[in-house]
Amino acid sequence: MGESYEYSCVSLEKDAIPLVVDLDGSLVQTDLLYESFFGTVAIGLRGILETIGSLRKGKAALKRSLANSCEIDYSTLPYNKDILALVREARHAGRPTCLATAADHKHAHGIASHLELFDSVLASDGKSNLSASQKAEALSSKFGEGNFDYVGNSADDLHVWRKARHAYIVGQSAGLSRKLSPRRGKTHIVGSKVRRFPSWIKALRVHQYSKNLLIFVPLFAAQLWTLSAFVNATLAFVSFSLCASAIYIFNDLLDLKSDRSHPSKKSRPLASGAVPIAQAPVVAFCLLMAGMAIGAFLGWQFIVVLAGYIFLTTAYSLYLKRRMLVDVVALALLYTTRIFAGAAAVDVTISQWLLGFSMFVFVSLALTRPIHEATASCCSDGDVAVPD
Repeated sequence: MGESYEYSCVSLEKDAIPLVVDLDGSLVQTDLLYESFFGTVAIGLRGILETIGSLRKGKAALKRSLANSCEIDYSTLPYNKDILALVREARHAGRPTCLATAADHKHAHGIASHLELFDSVLASDGKSNLSASQKAEALSSKFGEGNFDYVGNSADDLHVWRKARHAYIVGQSAGLSRKLSPRRGKTHIVGSKVRRFPSWIKALRVHQYSKNLLIFVPLFAAQLWTLSAFVNATLAFVSFSLCASAIYIFNDLLDLKSDRSHPSKKSRPLASGAVPIAQAPVVAFCLLMAGMAIGAFLGWQFIVVLAGYIFLTTAYSLYLKRRMLVDVVALALLYTTRIFAGAAAVDVTISQWLLGFSMFVFVSLALTRPIHEATASCCSDGDVAVPD
């Protein structure tokens, strides 16, 4: 029997073969390990220390610790509609359904209980990590080799697909399809290829880079019309913009739970699952390093200002934004920092008049933030609530 590929949203056969569905990246467009980790970081130092302590016991213990430290609202998770339709059709056809995941059983059972679509659940139990070959063996033992169909999305699922009757690949992945080519049975492609680039542009908040034009203010105020000064100011602008994007991503990772409960912020790329949560920390780190590397060409004074900006923004995200009036001062300082950065980049001194005027304007803008947030909850994606 040769292998065949079927590209469709829902494709099921009318039989009693169990349909087994993976969780992370398949049923939900996120990864619960990362969700739990950043939820724990947002809670505070105690949760972080407990997580570090669980690392020596293995990945399954880490998942258990994170699951116990962080509560996730399963009703707001970004579920894959194509997979939900697939499971519902299987149940309508009288087929048994099983949720099999490497996520901790607390999350797996919580999601299964919320959806009420699965007859059984297999998950990591704090001692064994149910992924790759371990998941394949568990499913073969439960249903019999070649006696179940499996829905997955990653290279770890190759072990399971080779034990399954039919393979369902979430999204159009040519690499996974090629690796599955030696197996017998049908391979179904569920859903269509996702265009990530527009979502990443939104996640990076490119439209917010206009705030960094304040870096050019000292250049114009000093009437320093030289090519080298303009180049330095431009490099400072790029450096600040890259670091700002990294901080936006970091802030969104910490605010996943609250963003999903917000009427407009739930459409943000990370909250909606449009951007893979596993890729976000890597992208944020690379942006931060690139911004710092560019800033290094502008001298130690600029680096000090940039580091202060990163520290203040991080402190705002973790703590200061919850303190009345302190958040206003912090926001005003974040704007003013850009002017200091511009002065450091072109090596000019900021006049007392410019500094006083700037602080007055920026404090006034920060005081209007509550009004803008109330308006943003109805007619925007709430970017004004993000530091920077």
